[in-house]
Amino acid sequence: MTWVDMGGGTAENVDMMSQYIDLSAFDKIYVVDICSALCEVAREKVKKRGWYNVEIVEGDACTFAPEEPATLITFSYSLTSKKNKVARSIHNVVLGSCCMYSMENFSSPATAVY
Repeated sequence: MTWVDMGGGTAENVDMMSQYIDLSAFDKIYVVDICSALCEVAREKVKKRGWYNVEIVEGDACTFAPEEPATLITFSYSLTSKKNKVARSIHNVVLGSCCMYSMENFSSPATAVY
């Protein structure tokens, strides 16, 4: 399975997912973000956690294409800013779901929007 986290920033979604599923279930996990500072934080997190199958991709989610078809594609905040163009570019490979959440209240788990 291949997971692409679009606009994944610091790889926090991967970190949270690792609390619920063994990340070795994925052959490859891509965290795509255009911000170099966030990607650097993500690279440090990947190294610290020893995630051998996670690759940080510094680039635009609108132009990224994984080497293999994605099984799961997730979005957080990035869906709001690039929704139409990104969704059109990946609609044939999305088999998972898109999720947006609010992190306004850091003392409780993320609140699902839809």
